[in-house]
Amino acid sequence: MQYDTYNNVSYRYYFLDYKLGDVTGDGVVDRVYLVGEKSSSQELFSENISIVVHDGRTNNVIKIAMEYAAGYNAKLFLGNFTNIKKLDILVKIDTGGSGGYILAYLYSLQNDHISLLLNSESFESISIYDVNFVECFRIEVINKDDNIKYILNALDRKTKYIKKGIYDDKGSLIKETSGSVLALGAIFPIIEEYNGLFKLVVYQRIIGIDNSDNLGAVETYLNWNGEHMEIERVNIVIQPAII
Repeated sequence: MQYDTYNNVSYRYYFLDYKLGDVTGDGVVDRVYLVGEKSSSQELFSENISIVVHDGRTNNVIKIAMEYAAGYNAKLFLGNFTNIKKLDILVKIDTGGSGGYILAYLYSLQNDHISLLLNSESFESISIYDVNFVECFRIEVINKDDNIKYILNALDRKTKYIKKGIYDDKGSLIKETSGSVLALGAIFPIIEEYNGLFKLVVYQRIIGIDNSDNLGAVETYLNWNGEHMEIERVNIVIQPAII
């Protein structure tokens, strides 16, 4: 829906999503909007996407401009990530394209102070992997931060890889080949029943010789440690080959 003006936001901005909740921590419900600039109300792509918080107690308006925030299907989620007494703001935006990437931003407000707890760029800086084809139709996924190695069995793809000249029929590696762990592809909040706080589950696709060679995903759990969002654990999810 188009609004001509809203607290100095120009007429080209549209409301993309809307949630109610106490994000300032004063016990009063606030209105949280996601707004973006579009050429028309029918346009699916939005750019310059921002968060607008209407403080329920003071009626002040806080605008949070998110860096590089542009894309499709922008959504808000409010949840207790850092403090059981207030809600934090999670934004997810689809970037479009064949990669299936998303942009994500997690913000916390306290006494009008805005803190960026996590975004796609900061997450990807702590979740870096090498993907290498090795002997016997195996693929190593190596975390470059802590050097933890995961081994994927690629026997279900051996015919394909033999035809591509990567292995011989005995599983010996013919040529050095690498895959990739891609950028952030999905993010989901999940709640811990014992303390009522949310954590994040983040997915990154693992690919082999090309984007269609989907090996699985890196599944990373993040939680708040009192100072920042930290990696709690990592799982590797296997994707069987489609024959």
